[in-house]
Amino acid sequence: MFLDAPRIVKGEVEFPLGPVQKHLTCKLCNGYLRCALTISECLHSFCKSCLFCAYNRGVTACPTCEVNLGPDPYSVTIYDRTLQELVDKVLPELQEIDNVEERLYYERNGIKPKIEFEKELEREKKQALHSEIVDECDGGDSEQGPEDDDSESPSKQAKNSDDSSPRQSFRQISSSPKKPVPPDELNVELQPHQGNERKSEKRRSRNSSGNNNNNGKSKLPPLQNSIIRTSGRLKINQLKKFLMSQLKLDPSQLLELQCNGDTIGDELSLTFVQRTRWLKPDEDMILSYRLSRCSKVHH
Repeated sequence: MFLDAPRIVKGEVEFPLGPVQKHLTCKLCNGYLRCALTISECLHSFCKSCLFCAYNRGVTACPTCEVNLGPDPYSVTIYDRTLQELVDKVLPELQEIDNVEERLYYERNGIKPKIEFEKELEREKKQALHSEIVDECDGGDSEQGPEDDDSESPSKQAKNSDDSSPRQSFRQISSSPKKPVPPDELNVELQPHQGNERKSEKRRSRNSSGNNNNNGKSKLPPLQNSIIRTSGRLKINQLKKFLMSQLKLDPSQLLELQCNGDTIGDELSLTFVQRTRWLKPDEDMILSYRLSRCSKVHH
């Protein structure tokens, strides 16, 4: 077990892939997740192509747990940017391989490449033309003195880089910095509802022992990881299902989420709540949870 523990080597964390591999693979193709999608009803994740192919065949349930996704399963399927970024950081070569194979597929089938590929092709042509011009200007340099034999000229280095395989040349180009894509995600902190402690203590002192037991049951524990990063399109009812699973609540119990003391409707998205209820745009949104009064009545 000690040999499998993570360790830091030259500023990088090394850890065995085996224990986390099952969390990074698609259950449909058994490969690493590519363009990961997560079903908000059950939080199971799959490759986009694998899951959409299943939907196109008429599947309306989660392929893993078979929970019913309704007549429109696409509406409860969300791109999981955080999970995909995790896969790309653990296995960075996968994205490079995907880009190379996609580009070669366009070339083999005569399909117009994507805009970013067109820019890369233009850059490659300019580099190749520049290296040819430099080679013509340096045509007589091959008979120079021995001091030039130990290292290649810049023109030869450029030529060698252009003569490399498509996979190698694309890897060099892909290493250039890219413009960040604005994420549609946000951080949300989930806290158990506190309320007014002094008033609640006075109420408990007046209530009978039976009511005290009910109040004790209504208290929910804090989450082990109270801050989550998720898509802003996530609905409140889907967030409640996540909380139910994390708190291990009985399905008959109903949760209530609040923002700044206002109860939030199940149909609202997190982005809508952040823009209309949260008053601190520069800080992470905080939502409180508690058992709803309807749940208390049933108990």
